Amino acid sequence: MKRRKSLFCALKSLLFSAAILSGSPLLGEAVLGEDGSASPSRAPAADAGDEEREAALLFNTASRFYRQKNWRDAASTFGEFLKKFSRHRDAAEARFAAGYSLNRAGDHAAAVEVFRLAVKDEDSPWSADASFYLGRSLEALAGDARAAPDEKVRRWVSAAESYGRAAALYQKLCSSPGGLSKGPEKARVEATEKKASRSESSGAEPSGAEGRQRNCDLRVLALGSEGEALYQAEEYKDSAQALKVLLDEAPDLGASPYFHRGVYVLGLSRQALARAEPGGASRFQAAREALAVAALPRYESESLWEEADYLLAQLSHQDGDLEKAIGEYARVIKKKGPHTPEAF
Repeated sequence: MKRRKSLFCALKSLLFSAAILSGSPLLGEAVLGEDGSASPSRAPAADAGDEEREAALLFNTASRFYRQKNWRDAASTFGEFLKKFSRHRDAAEARFAAGYSLNRAGDHAAAVEVFRLAVKDEDSPWSADASFYLGRSLEALAGDARAAPDEKVRRWVSAAESYGRAAALYQKLCSSPGGLSKGPEKARVEATEKKASRSESSGAEPSGAEGRQRNCDLRVLALGSEGEALYQAEEYKDSAQALKVLLDEAPDLGASPYFHRGVYVLGLSRQALARAEPGGASRFQAAREALAVAALPRYESESLWEEADYLLAQLSHQDGDLEKAIGEYARVIKKKGPHTPEAF
């Protein structure tokens, strides 16, 4: 049990800090070792044979590279582990770690190949994360300027499918009574640096309720990423459908740090759909519904709040709802941000 606890703590900086930093242009960091100085324990039993000892040594070597953020050597060494010990009990974790290391090294084509194997480990505690990061690497490939337009779209759509699978898996973890019974959710960092610092300094593992909340937040992140990928592919109808759940479940999801961005993109998708339809009164009503949520005062500290409120004002103006537009423009002016001159 002690061995597994060390493993669960190994990815302490994985999704919550990492998901903001890599992959999507609109939207991880993994550190092995509980205290930043030791790799996860893989000490073989006293009566272990030579093969098990070799497996433990190789896994620990890969883990040390991983902890040091030496991503290429980590990927190579985890890959060597998988070639030699493909049926080992730690093979599923090694696949995820190899894929993540390749993702962090920027070798997204290779990461995609590894993650496509990792997502087949359906009973693995790393399955949701593997689906999420498969989406991240597919997004990175879609953003390659050298890719043909059709290939870009195919990659965006494939990324969206991966995010959709991740969202479904996070939802199961979110609603699971066990919460932290297994899986990398035990090792999630907190959504804020303050919480992360407190957790790491105390050495205490989060409660089951905290772990479930993290998985709920990660579900929102995956849903938002799915919608954004479809928006990038100009699949606006599918994007709006994927993101609609954010509005439907706003009372439960609205406090997530990833909610605001998702509902803003929902507004963009609905605006794009409306532009493709014949003009008429309240043409942008559905888009305004989403943007009105994104422009609520509670989200004013969000980086996209002014964008949401300014676009809301523009669409209200175009719909002929001048009274609402004036109030929305007034909020933009009061904010004194980049759109203030345009709002006058």
